[in-house]
Amino acid sequence: MLLNACCRNGFLSLCTLATITSAEATSMPTQAGPPPGSYALKGLTKVMAGPYAREFHPVMQVHVLPTDKAGHLAVEVAYQGKVCRLTAIVESAHHSVLPAGQTCHQHIVGNRFEVDVVGTLRSGTLSHSGAFVHLVTDWDLLGKVKLDSWRGLPLPGLVPLPLAYLPSNVSGILHQEVSGEAEPAPESMNP
Repeated sequence: MLLNACCRNGFLSLCTLATITSAEATSMPTQAGPPPGSYALKGLTKVMAGPYAREFHPVMQVHVLPTDKAGHLAVEVAYQGKVCRLTAIVESAHHSVLPAGQTCHQHIVGNRFEVDVVGTLRSGTLSHSGAFVHLVTDWDLLGKVKLDSWRGLPLPGLVPLPLAYLPSNVSGILHQEVSGEAEPAPESMNP
């Protein structure tokens, strides 16, 4: 999963750890785990990181890929042009576990801000029933935020704060629970 920082309506927000990288490529047994393919997932993401805390509802792409290692899946999570790769271990025909410790480094440059954050996976599960997939992840966040404006930054429910009062170091937790269905293959790929 991936930590994105966005500036929408003048608000700096930590958007999501929608993707996490540095997972070793692995493979899926033919009879277990979700079928390989692309899934459109929606749900709730909660970022708890001091003044950058927020909740939002991302729409992301998850690609489940077979690998060369029996009992494993490669799971790519894409959100706003960022992709993270995860390893999942198949525990049953409908349930896989994302091992803790997988990390993702994200560097995001936006209008009036720059964010450099590493997410470390605390726990994660991937379950499915037919074409329906459910992904739950919890992350530890650690990084830096650089704000380029001399003006105060408006935060939801607060008086705009002078940037000097906002921390440049950021740490916190991200919880994400998303689900959705398989997407049809592009027409050019259908026989």
